Amino acid sequence: MSRDARARTRLPCSHEGMPGGVTSFPHSPPVSALLGARPDAPTLGRREMRPFGVQVSIIEPGGFQTGITDPASLGKVFFHLWERLPTETQAAYGHHYPDKYARSTTVLARLSSSRLSRVTDAMTHALLSRCPRSRYAAGWDARLIFLPLSYCPAWLSDTIVGFFLPIPANGTP
Repeated sequence: MSRDARARTRLPCSHEGMPGGVTSFPHSPPVSALLGARPDAPTLGRREMRPFGVQVSIIEPGGFQTGITDPASLGKVFFHLWERLPTETQAAYGHHYPDKYARSTTVLARLSSSRLSRVTDAMTHALLSRCPRSRYAAGWDARLIFLPLSYCPAWLSDTIVGFFLPIPANGTP
Protein backbone atom coordinates (compact mmCIF):
# COMPACT_ATOMS: atom_id res chain seq x y z
CA MET A 1 0.00 0.00 0.00
CA SER A 2 2.84 2.43 0.83
CA ARG A 3 4.62 1.60 -2.42
CA ASP A 4 1.63 2.66 -4.52
CA ALA A 5 1.05 5.92 -2.65
CA ARG A 6 4.66 7.11 -2.87
CA ALA A 7 4.19 8.06 0.75
CA ARG A 8 6.26 8.65 3.83
CA THR A 9 6.47 6.29 6.72
CA ARG A 10 8.35 6.29 9.99
CA LEU A 11 9.79 3.37 11.92
CA PRO A 12 10.16 3.85 15.66
CA CYS A 13 12.96 1.65 16.92
CA SER A 14 15.19 1.37 19.92
CA HIS A 15 18.37 3.42 20.00
CA GLU A 16 19.77 0.64 22.13
CA GLY A 17 19.67 -1.58 19.06
CA MET A 18 22.07 0.57 17.06
CA PRO A 19 24.45 -1.08 14.58
CA GLY A 20 25.34 -4.49 15.90
CA GLY A 21 23.33 -3.93 19.08
CA VAL A 22 26.47 -2.74 20.84
CA THR A 23 24.58 -0.54 23.28
CA SER A 24 21.92 -3.03 24.35
CA PHE A 25 21.29 -3.09 28.07
CA PRO A 26 20.35 -6.38 29.73
CA HIS A 27 17.72 -4.49 31.74
CA SER A 28 16.14 -2.95 28.65
CA PRO A 29 12.44 -3.37 28.10
CA PRO A 30 11.32 -6.35 25.98
CA VAL A 31 10.78 -4.01 23.04
CA SER A 32 14.52 -3.34 22.87
CA ALA A 33 15.23 -7.06 22.91
CA LEU A 34 12.76 -7.62 20.10
CA LEU A 35 14.18 -4.81 17.98
CA GLY A 36 17.72 -5.80 18.86
CA ALA A 37 17.14 -9.22 17.30
CA ARG A 38 17.52 -7.57 13.92
CA PRO A 39 19.05 -4.11 14.52
CA ASP A 40 19.37 -3.32 10.83
CA ALA A 41 15.69 -4.06 10.03
CA PRO A 42 14.66 -0.37 9.90
CA THR A 43 17.60 0.46 7.62
CA LEU A 44 16.77 -2.48 5.37
CA GLY A 45 13.15 -1.32 5.18
CA ARG A 46 14.26 2.21 4.30
CA ARG A 47 16.54 0.96 1.54
CA GLU A 48 13.95 -1.46 0.19
CA MET A 49 11.19 1.16 -0.08
CA ARG A 50 13.33 3.94 -1.58
CA PRO A 51 13.07 2.73 -5.22
CA PHE A 52 9.28 2.91 -4.88
CA GLY A 53 9.40 6.56 -3.84
CA VAL A 54 8.58 5.88 -0.21
CA GLN A 55 10.66 7.90 2.20
CA VAL A 56 11.23 6.07 5.48
CA SER A 57 12.41 7.93 8.59
CA ILE A 58 13.79 5.94 11.49
CA ILE A 59 13.09 7.30 14.95
CA GLU A 60 15.48 6.08 17.65
CA PRO A 61 14.33 7.21 21.09
CA GLY A 62 16.48 7.03 24.17
CA GLY A 63 15.07 6.16 27.58
CA PHE A 64 11.69 7.58 28.52
CA GLN A 65 9.66 7.19 31.67
CA THR A 66 6.71 4.98 30.78
CA GLY A 67 4.85 2.13 32.42
CA ILE A 68 7.13 -0.44 30.82
CA THR A 69 10.27 1.18 32.25
CA ASP A 70 8.87 1.80 35.75
CA PRO A 71 11.46 0.49 38.26
CA ALA A 72 8.77 -0.79 40.64
CA SER A 73 7.06 -2.96 38.01
CA LEU A 74 10.39 -4.13 36.54
CA GLY A 75 11.60 -5.06 40.02
CA LYS A 76 8.40 -6.92 40.79
CA VAL A 77 8.66 -8.98 37.59
CA PHE A 78 12.36 -9.62 38.19
CA PHE A 79 11.78 -10.80 41.78
CA HIS A 80 8.98 -13.07 40.58
CA LEU A 81 11.27 -14.63 37.97
CA TRP A 82 14.14 -14.79 40.47
CA GLU A 83 12.05 -16.91 42.84
CA ARG A 84 11.38 -19.40 40.03
CA LEU A 85 15.10 -19.92 39.26
CA PRO A 86 16.85 -23.07 40.46
CA THR A 87 18.84 -22.57 43.67
CA GLU A 88 22.15 -23.26 41.90
CA THR A 89 21.47 -20.41 39.46
CA GLN A 90 20.56 -18.09 42.32
CA ALA A 91 23.77 -19.11 44.09
CA ALA A 92 25.82 -18.34 40.97
CA TYR A 93 24.43 -14.80 40.90
CA GLY A 94 24.45 -14.35 44.67
CA HIS A 95 21.64 -13.56 47.07
CA HIS A 96 22.26 -9.79 46.79
CA TYR A 97 21.83 -9.74 42.98
CA PRO A 98 18.07 -8.88 43.00
CA ASP A 99 18.72 -5.85 45.21
CA LYS A 100 21.58 -4.70 42.98
CA TYR A 101 19.32 -5.16 39.96
CA ALA A 102 16.60 -3.04 41.58
CA ARG A 103 19.12 -0.26 42.28
CA SER A 104 20.44 -0.33 38.70
CA THR A 105 16.92 -0.05 37.24
CA THR A 106 16.29 2.92 39.53
CA VAL A 107 19.47 4.63 38.27
CA LEU A 108 18.49 3.99 34.64
CA ALA A 109 14.99 5.31 35.34
CA ARG A 110 16.46 8.53 36.73
CA LEU A 111 18.41 8.99 33.49
CA SER A 112 15.20 8.58 31.49
CA SER A 113 13.27 11.60 30.30
CA SER A 114 9.66 12.30 31.20
CA ARG A 115 9.10 14.42 28.07
CA LEU A 116 7.57 12.01 25.56
CA SER A 117 6.96 15.01 23.31
CA ARG A 118 10.51 14.60 21.99
CA VAL A 119 9.44 11.38 20.29
CA THR A 120 6.15 12.77 19.01
CA ASP A 121 7.93 15.89 17.76
CA ALA A 122 10.34 13.69 15.80
CA MET A 123 7.40 11.74 14.34
CA THR A 124 5.63 14.95 13.41
CA HIS A 125 8.73 16.32 11.72
CA ALA A 126 9.28 13.04 9.88
CA LEU A 127 5.74 13.03 8.51
CA LEU A 128 5.09 16.72 7.84
CA SER A 129 8.37 18.42 7.02
CA ARG A 130 9.39 19.20 3.48
CA CYS A 131 12.78 17.51 3.88
CA PRO A 132 12.60 14.87 6.63
CA ARG A 133 15.75 13.26 7.96
CA SER A 134 16.40 9.56 7.46
CA ARG A 135 17.15 9.13 11.20
CA TYR A 136 15.99 10.92 14.33
CA ALA A 137 17.55 10.49 17.77
CA ALA A 138 14.91 11.55 20.30
CA GLY A 139 16.13 12.41 23.79
CA TRP A 140 19.37 13.67 25.25
CA ASP A 141 20.59 10.18 26.15
CA ALA A 142 20.05 8.97 22.59
CA ARG A 143 22.24 11.78 21.26
CA LEU A 144 24.88 11.94 23.99
CA ILE A 145 25.16 8.33 25.18
CA PHE A 146 23.73 5.70 22.84
CA LEU A 147 24.82 7.20 19.53
CA PRO A 148 28.47 7.71 20.56
CA LEU A 149 28.50 4.25 22.20
CA SER A 150 27.31 2.68 18.97
CA TYR A 151 30.49 3.88 17.25
CA CYS A 152 32.83 2.60 20.00
CA PRO A 153 34.56 -0.77 19.77
CA ALA A 154 32.60 -3.55 21.47
CA TRP A 155 35.09 -3.92 24.34
CA LEU A 156 34.82 -0.23 25.21
CA SER A 157 31.03 -0.01 25.01
CA ASP A 158 30.73 -3.23 27.06
CA THR A 159 33.00 -1.73 29.73
CA ILE A 160 31.05 1.53 29.89
CA VAL A 161 27.65 -0.20 30.00
CA GLY A 162 29.05 -2.60 32.62
CA PHE A 163 29.39 0.26 35.10
CA PHE A 164 25.59 0.46 35.27
CA LEU A 165 24.96 -3.27 35.68
CA PRO A 166 25.15 -5.48 38.75
CA ILE A 167 27.94 -8.06 38.79
CA PRO A 168 26.98 -11.64 39.67
CA ALA A 169 28.63 -13.17 42.75
CA ASN A 170 30.59 -15.68 40.65
CA GLY A 171 31.26 -13.18 37.86
CA THR A 172 34.25 -10.96 37.30
CA PRO A 173 34.02 -7.18 37.00
